[in-house]
Amino acid sequence: MTPITPGSTPQYAITIEPTDATFVAASSVWTTSDATNAPVSPSDDGKSVIVDVSKDASVGTTFAVTWTYTNADGTIATASVTETVVAPVVDVTGGVVAQVA
Repeated sequence: MTPITPGSTPQYAITIEPTDATFVAASSVWTTSDATNAPVSPSDDGKSVIVDVSKDASVGTTFAVTWTYTNADGTIATASVTETVVAPVVDVTGGVVAQVA
């Protein structure tokens, strides 16, 4: 998985079960447990979401992204994932050679 770092925009998708079930996008709702540090932007088709992790989110911040679906008969289907913000990896991109002696 791609690390969740401050300022990142991870994307999540739901695969409905069973795959041949009737799906109505308007019945699909994506939520976040931390609307300040990890607000969600659901897709129009209801099957995916982008999380806009704040660039100010502290390393160690934990949030859950939850998908809830209300079937025509009123029963609820749900799925969730919990993520933790980690420090970004900074790769070496070059350097400066200097004479030291």
